[in-house]
Amino acid sequence: MKTILKTLGFIAVIGVYYFVAGTPAWHTNYGIKLAVIYQFGAVIAFWLGDKRIGTLDPISLRPIFIALGVILMVAMFVLMFQTRDTAGQLLEIHGRAPKPPKDLGPTTNSSRLFFLAQVASPVPGMALAGRL
Repeated sequence: MKTILKTLGFIAVIGVYYFVAGTPAWHTNYGIKLAVIYQFGAVIAFWLGDKRIGTLDPISLRPIFIALGVILMVAMFVLMFQTRDTAGQLLEIHGRAPKPPKDLGPTTNSSRLFFLAQVASPVPGMALAGRL
């Protein structure tokens, strides 16, 4: 049961990183390196440091490994936030813009969304005024 919880926690932590990073970060070598280091920090935090050390009063280095892994993951998360928008801008400058999201059918049609926003607005024509 403990291994299953560790695995689910690991997958959740990695999934959050992938979701927040977005696609522009994966088109640069720097973004890929950040993701690999983040995953290494997650491995350190979840699986290393279980052996006990010492003869008389054995202690575990588990808290140190957890702290090291969390510090590494937080640092890579901060660097990812700082570089993901820059990576998207650089890709646009060099003509390799990331692919737009796929159209999932009539539910994502922009005219339909605009119509729904106008219908939902209490004042006609004011639904998108706050975004301009």
